[in-house]
Amino acid sequence: MKLYDTDYVIIDKNTLEPIESIDIIYCADSLKEELEESPLGNNEIAMPMTKLPKQLQDRYINYLIDNAEWEKEREE
Repeated sequence: MKLYDTDYVIIDKNTLEPIESIDIIYCADSLKEELEESPLGNNEIAMPMTKLPKQLQDRYINYLIDNAEWEKEREE
């Protein structure tokens, strides 16, 4: 599983923790739309997945792997 610099999450710039649920990941276009509708707060930043701290990248990768396995099982 690989993260891409074209995918973004919104994090708290002080704690470096996601502001939203871990299942919310934005592509560049959807991030732009989201920010037009709901601008970031003072402590929020949109960060490319590849720039996240390693521990947080691992959390996202584990979530994506677990979710992909669940989807496979559901389809069978």
